[in-house]
Amino acid sequence: MNETDRTQMLDVATLAPVGYAGRPDAVRERLEGRTLIVSDPSDICWLTGFGGSLGWVVLTPERLALVTDGRYGERAAADVAAGGIDGDVVVGTTRQQVRDRLVAAARA
Repeated sequence: MNETDRTQMLDVATLAPVGYAGRPDAVRERLEGRTLIVSDPSDICWLTGFGGSLGWVVLTPERLALVTDGRYGERAAADVAAGGIDGDVVVGTTRQQVRDRLVAAARA
């Protein structure tokens, strides 16, 4: 790497935070008391900061739950915490458990 490349490198520590923490409340305001289930990975990432390929977000007037399978449990918890999101990470180890937990989160 030459000197020009070094001076043009981006110092990520100086970047402003992304601002995930305020996004769930902004979406809630528009939902007017309704529940939203988000399944698209790019929308989940926008809303929570979670970058995994499998998950659902259940956003109710009182709660945000990120439901995923066992492969992503730790990553989901870390991504949500890093984003400053006030929400629960719910992990299922089988398809049926993931489905059941998704339904339960939507009904809560």
